[in-house]
Amino acid sequence: MMSMKRAFSIVLILALCLTFNSSTVFAAEADCDLNTINITSVDSENFVYLSGFENALYYNATMFTQSQGGNNCGPTAAANVLSYYKGAKGLNLYSGNITQSLYDQICSDCGYSSSGAGSSYTSVANGIKSFANRAGYSCNVDKYLLNLFSDIKRDINRGYPIIMINNDHMYVILGYSEGGSNGNCIYVCTGWESNMFQWIKYDPTTPYSVTLGAVNIY
Repeated sequence: MMSMKRAFSIVLILALCLTFNSSTVFAAEADCDLNTINITSVDSENFVYLSGFENALYYNATMFTQSQGGNNCGPTAAANVLSYYKGAKGLNLYSGNITQSLYDQICSDCGYSSSGAGSSYTSVANGIKSFANRAGYSCNVDKYLLNLFSDIKRDINRGYPIIMINNDHMYVILGYSEGGSNGNCIYVCTGWESNMFQWIKYDPTTPYSVTLGAVNIY
């Protein structure tokens, strides 16, 4: 009788653990439908951009030799975040522009491997922190739990660029548009050679898994 009770207790504990893990994973997923839209169809009165974002240089993955191996969108997103803080915020993170040798360092910081799957969200976040710390700055990368549009608004308004992974590609969010005929939209730097900047619909009604994190270097 005792062995049956013990067995039942073990099964109950395992069931509870599985239920907890499942709900935890679900809570980390986003509810958004990301569709590229034409900028002319976004309500211009609702544009909100990162302060001074137009003063920074932005890079695409094909500018560097790592593009030959592919999957270098993570280091490219990191490079664009660092460039934003240098150009728009005046932080002395590096001198001049991002050259191939400097990009090599960013790739190393982000744990990038051309023979692997590129760089994960965590490795890119840690890479940005490492680069900023070496330059004498502090850095926080705040990973979102629920990926709410209100979180994106808050951090863009604070002047924090946001790294986003969607469909195994990493973008940098530079702005947003709330309401209007297309609903809530985000303005992203894609890191691609063509269509480098795009408006994307962020619709919280359709299940869609993304990863988001706001970067603050100070």
